[in-house]
Amino acid sequence: MARMLLLALSYLFALTNGLPTTPSRTFSRAEQPTPFTNADTVRVTLCTDINWAGTCTDIYTTPGGSPSTCKVLDGTASSIGPMEGVRCVFYRTDNCDPIPGPSGGALPLTFPGLGNLFSVPGQENPNWNDAVRSFNCFRLS
Repeated sequence: MARMLLLALSYLFALTNGLPTTPSRTFSRAEQPTPFTNADTVRVTLCTDINWAGTCTDIYTTPGGSPSTCKVLDGTASSIGPMEGVRCVFYRTDNCDPIPGPSGGALPLTFPGLGNLFSVPGQENPNWNDAVRSFNCFRLS
């Protein structure tokens, strides 16, 4: 009974805060992410080590470019990639705004993403390792 009440309260909290009801999940590098098809939610996979190693986490979020859809991260990603059919823009700030100048900018990625954030091609400051602090995603049409 207590478990059902906790689940109901969690669901209500997610609804009232505009958050997706699908939780993030952590998996080992030997596992593959579960296929995901919810049209209102997109998935981004983050791993703590390069080449999709270490601890990997699926982050679920609502697509869009408004402040309410900005997803804040902890800055520990060394591999990062959105699901197919999605373009995500990653930032070094926690508010989905690029930092002006050579250390900032934005990192747009589509599937499969990048397995090594130490050296990102085409970036003025190519080292994005442990620097991604937020992102927004958009569905590709």
